[in-house]
Amino acid sequence: MLVIVGIWFLISVPLSLAGSWLGFRQPLPDPPVKTNQIPRQIPPAQGYLRPLPSVLVVGILPFAASFLELYFIMSSLWSSRIYYMFGFLFLCYGLVVVTSAAASILIVYFILGNEDYRWQWRAFAASGGSGVYVFLYCLVYWARRVSFSSWTGGVLYLGYSALLAGLWFVLSGTVGFMACWAFVHRIYGSLKVD
Repeated sequence: MLVIVGIWFLISVPLSLAGSWLGFRQPLPDPPVKTNQIPRQIPPAQGYLRPLPSVLVVGILPFAASFLELYFIMSSLWSSRIYYMFGFLFLCYGLVVVTSAAASILIVYFILGNEDYRWQWRAFAASGGSGVYVFLYCLVYWARRVSFSSWTGGVLYLGYSALLAGLWFVLSGTVGFMACWAFVHRIYGSLKVD
């Protein structure tokens, strides 16, 4: 335990401090166009452009790209089976990244077309919404495939499932946000404003 704490203090803390020092010294990226100081009135969103429906609609696409592979991973974790398809897992990971990016770019395009300029958190949450589906899939897997002899196993399963779903949310949300950020800078950078 002392070795792990020592590794954390000798490697992780100095690298975190060096990274934050370098990050704060970098200049801010210039916006692609000049923005108005007075914010525009945003029309109310209709249908799937509201926050919750957009998260649910966009979130199902990255989950659908990987739910079969998630079954094999859950079987190897909880049913003592050997997982041997790492090449297919890498392919599935690439598919999830591409699907998260494409779906979040699409919803941000529709949001910007609806004259809503607050796209940043919506892009992160919409693409990260697949983490909700991963957690629901973990609950369904628990109900159908896994049985625990005590409540401790169930608490442990729920904790690991929530951790997995949270990490999935952050991963796919970050991919969606970064893709949308590049997309918005690209489309507004190509505008010629006099």
